[in-house]
Amino acid sequence: GHGFRKTADERPFPYLDLRRDPSSNNYMKESLASEDIFTRIRKKGARFTLMLTDCCNTDPNVNNIVASPVPTQRESADVWNTDNFRKLFLDPARSAIIVTAADMHQRATSNNNFGGFFSYFFQSSLRKQLGPGVKPDFVTWDVLISDARKQTIAKAERTYCDKPYIKVNICRQYPLYRKKFGND
Repeated sequence: GHGFRKTADERPFPYLDLRRDPSSNNYMKESLASEDIFTRIRKKGARFTLMLTDCCNTDPNVNNIVASPVPTQRESADVWNTDNFRKLFLDPARSAIIVTAADMHQRATSNNNFGGFFSYFFQSSLRKQLGPGVKPDFVTWDVLISDARKQTIAKAERTYCDKPYIKVNICRQYPLYRKKFGND
């Protein structure tokens, strides 16, 4: 979806554009702060909550670009290590994570081949963490998100968000996240 910042709100995560009619100009009224949505979801009491927002976190009037694709290898069928899966998704301790694709005042860039940079690299990192070659002792959300963040930053730094194609117009996209434990 689409996200943006409200100038008076200094919380780090974006507002989500929830307009029923995309041609209407009511995005300021027809939106919710992703942190408020996250709080509502957490109140449901799930043992684990993961909220991803792959959307811009900047002025709503800034146009986003569609970048060139990342060269990829053909993927094989996923073979998951069930211990790794359990470590990430079935930890008995209550926890919640909110992640957004772009820090404050940044765009979330995408391309037509695989969509949002952050979603793509998050999925790639998740596959790595769940794969058979990673021992469960080394499987953590911090490692997974840090890997996706690093790859997103690297791809954005090889992409121009505006013309002309000069250094000042290179994209800046730094995903951010916050973890919560228990009832905090």
